Amino acid sequence: MPPSVEGGAAPGGGGCPPHTPQNPYIMIITWRFIMFKKSKTILALTLTFALSLSLLPKISLAADTLPTATQAAITKVVRLPIGTTPPTYDFKFNVKPISINGVEDLKVDMPTIRDANPVNLYGTPGVVTIKYPETAVIVKPCACTTVTAQQCKDDVEHYYLESAHLFPSSTAWKYAGIYLYEITETEDTGYKNNKDGKTMTFSKANYTVKVFVSANSPGTGYKIDGIAAYRVKTDDNAVITPSPVKVDPTPNPGNGVFSQMRFTNTYYKHNGGDGKDPINKQTLVIEKKVEGDFALKNKYFEFKIYVTQHGLIPIDLNAHHNYTAYILDTDGSLLYHVDNKNFQTIYKPTTEAYYSSIKFTGSDPTGEMIFRLKHGQKLVFTDMHVGVSYTITEYGVDGYTASATVTTAGATAPPPYASGTGGKGEGLSIPSGENAPTLRIGDIPGKNEVLVINNYDAEPETGLNISNLPFYAMLLLPLAGLITITAIKLRTRKTHNP
Repeated sequence: MPPSVEGGAAPGGGGCPPHTPQNPYIMIITWRFIMFKKSKTILALTLTFALSLSLLPKISLAADTLPTATQAAITKVVRLPIGTTPPTYDFKFNVKPISINGVEDLKVDMPTIRDANPVNLYGTPGVVTIKYPETAVIVKPCACTTVTAQQCKDDVEHYYLESAHLFPSSTAWKYAGIYLYEITETEDTGYKNNKDGKTMTFSKANYTVKVFVSANSPGTGYKIDGIAAYRVKTDDNAVITPSPVKVDPTPNPGNGVFSQMRFTNTYYKHNGGDGKDPINKQTLVIEKKVEGDFALKNKYFEFKIYVTQHGLIPIDLNAHHNYTAYILDTDGSLLYHVDNKNFQTIYKPTTEAYYSSIKFTGSDPTGEMIFRLKHGQKLVFTDMHVGVSYTITEYGVDGYTASATVTTAGATAPPPYASGTGGKGEGLSIPSGENAPTLRIGDIPGKNEVLVINNYDAEPETGLNISNLPFYAMLLLPLAGLITITAIKLRTRKTHNP
């Protein structure tokens, strides 16, 4: 405290000696000036010290709790419709250095992460590759706990594959600190407007990874004390609010767990090319044949096909495009002249070939089409997606018994995929039965076929079956012979006994 106006010294000293005559007011002003100068100096030193501490690359666990994970890997998940062959593709991920202890200027000292495969030591800096479908683990729909109820509802298969450890022991850390990286997937623009019927939706997810690095014993380098990963954006590029979600980046292949640092893609396709070549690019073929000596080969039979698109096709008007169908005539050529009554809808493009289509409206993934075929004709679809499910109904015709053979991806399906619903004149449902398995488009072009055969088994109006005539003849011939012999004997008797 300042000296008193009576001239005495403050407790603890700090004033003038008692024997020195001083003006008390001058003493107070002088003391306050000296203390002000000292406080400015102390404040300046404090700010300088704090600034220097912020530039030192040292770990501060006050803001970050040391995580337990010490390894990290990227998991690639590819969702496919059932029956689809996984794509052969190299998925690439960017591992971008951000900062050390929050200082972005120090990112030049951060190790560059790249493919850990020894064959690829000089791979692209900052890029990690996952090759598909090498060693990919398939997770069947609803077969384990790693898929959600919604994924089961979509009725798709999930393929999981992990990268190598992102930060192996050989990683060259320059000093201790908290290293921050950002991980994103590289999108292949070649899948946009793909002309081969293939569609890949790439993940927009974003992760940040903190690597806690500390010094080993003197002269032995640095070690990882923990790795923390945070999901910042979803696969659909939506920012996670109110804050990023912490995930476990620990790789664990073989136990059905996998790293939670996942990037999920969807992949679906059709094998019809541009969808305009019904001769060579066929995704589904429905063929009609009739059998029987009295079968009418110019008679048309009416069908209805009902299609359900799988859950991976986006629900919007553009993606739910129509499935195009053409008719091939008995000689295998495109049919150019069709009576309107034998086709649901008729279109006439520049090729002059008539075609129809299954239409989808809004968010409804189902569609149907009615068509008619006669003996030797085929209805050919050119752009049905692999994994799409369908049913076919042929309406009953008097005198004809229907049967069918179904081929999916080149393999003939056993019943109940194809079987008649009853006897003569009744309709045919494919597949049939309440618990019949789902019929889907397989992933081999030109190998999805339905052959429907109608047999006409004629019977005389008398009710006699023509097929039994040989047996009737065997019975009547001896009887006719007996009658003939008897008649001859009677005539002979009359001749000899007039």
